[in-house]
Amino acid sequence: MTLEELTEAIFGDLDRETLTPIHLVDEEEFLSKIPGYDPDVDGLGLDATQCWELRNRVCPANGYPYIKVKGENWNAARISFEMFVGPLGRDEEGRSMEPDHLCGNTRCVNIYHLERVSKRENVLRSNNPCAQNARKTECIRGHAFDEDNTYLRPNGGRTCRECIRMRRAGEI
Repeated sequence: MTLEELTEAIFGDLDRETLTPIHLVDEEEFLSKIPGYDPDVDGLGLDATQCWELRNRVCPANGYPYIKVKGENWNAARISFEMFVGPLGRDEEGRSMEPDHLCGNTRCVNIYHLERVSKRENVLRSNNPCAQNARKTECIRGHAFDEDNTYLRPNGGRTCRECIRMRRAGEI
């Protein structure tokens, strides 16, 4: 069975590139997995300032909860955002947008804690090594990473020009 045939079998004639699982997720069932949810209380019975952590499986690789929709795993924050706010859509270059957890809690599906951002923005806001390096304003020897002193390597990394000069002069 090809990927196209499998997609057709699972999702019908929907285009997999633009598919979101929102029409396949039962809103009440989704909300019932959030501790504190009360269908009889106005405003869902949930505090907008608190994290809403789903009672769901969490992906061991990244710590994000997911929801299985017709046999396929979907990020729970994406589902929450698209269900209650609207489609995440694509940026001007056609790349998928994603929800960023402003609270820093990857298990949270509170729509007030999620913001629609590009993958790049989401990564740079995180605390991974790439983001940490991107935020540095000087090299390990204290030289400024500014326009005049920064060499941009072909792989996208950056190097301090003063340190390059010092290394060539045998000073370091």
